[in-house]
Amino acid sequence: EGFASLASIALRNAEAYEESTRQTRVERGFYRIAAVLSEPLSAQETLDAVAQAAAEALGGDSAAVLRPAAGELELAGSYELAARLAAHLRESAAALTDCARGGNVLASRRLADDSRFGEALARAAEADDRHSLLAVPLPEPGGEGTGLVLVFFRGERSFGDDQLELAGHVAAAARGALERSDLYERERRSRSLAQTLTRAGRELAGELDPDNVLDEAVRHAVELLGADGA
Repeated sequence: EGFASLASIALRNAEAYEESTRQTRVERGFYRIAAVLSEPLSAQETLDAVAQAAAEALGGDSAAVLRPAAGELELAGSYELAARLAAHLRESAAALTDCARGGNVLASRRLADDSRFGEALARAAEADDRHSLLAVPLPEPGGEGTGLVLVFFRGERSFGDDQLELAGHVAAAARGALERSDLYERERRSRSLAQTLTRAGRELAGELDPDNVLDEAVRHAVELLGADGA
C-alpha cells in the first residue's frame, strides 16, 4: 500500500511535469509567431513571414502559404521551399482546395500513404526529403474563403496535441497579420493615388495649350488606371 501510494504521487508529478512542458512549448511557439508577425509588412513580405513563423513554431523544415483566388488555391508565400515542390504547388495547389474547405488541421505522418493530399504532392515533397506534413486552414480576412499553411517535415513525424494546439495559434496569428497587411497595402495605395492625382492636377493646371491638355489627360489616365492605352 505504501509503494502504491508513492507510485501514485510519482505519476501525478510526472503528468504535471508533462503538462507544464507541453504548455511551455506552446507558449514558446506562440511567442515566435508573434515576434515574426508583429510588424506591418507588405503583402508578399507578410505571406513569406507567415510561412517562416509556421515552420519555426511547429518545428518544420519548410512551409508554403496557399490563398484562395477565383475559388481555388494558389501558392502565395513560402519559406525554405525547394524548387520542385514550389513548382508543383504553383501548378497544382488547386487540388488542395477541399483540404482547406474542411476547416480542420490535417496531420500526415507519412505523406506517401495519405490520399488526402494526392500522389503528386507526395512525390514532389519526397524529392526534397519531406515525408510528413501539417496542413493548417487559414481563414481569409473578411471571410473571403479559406487558405492553407502547409508545413513540411524531414522524415516521418508524429504530431502530439501540443503541436495541433499550436497550429491553431499559427492560423489565428497569421490571419491577424494578413489583416494588418491588407490595411497597410490599402493605405499605401491611397497615398500613392493621392500623390499621383496631386501631380497630375498640378501639371494640367499649368498647361495652356488645349491639345497638350488633352494629351496630358490621357497620359495621366493610363498611369492612374494601370491601362495599356487611352
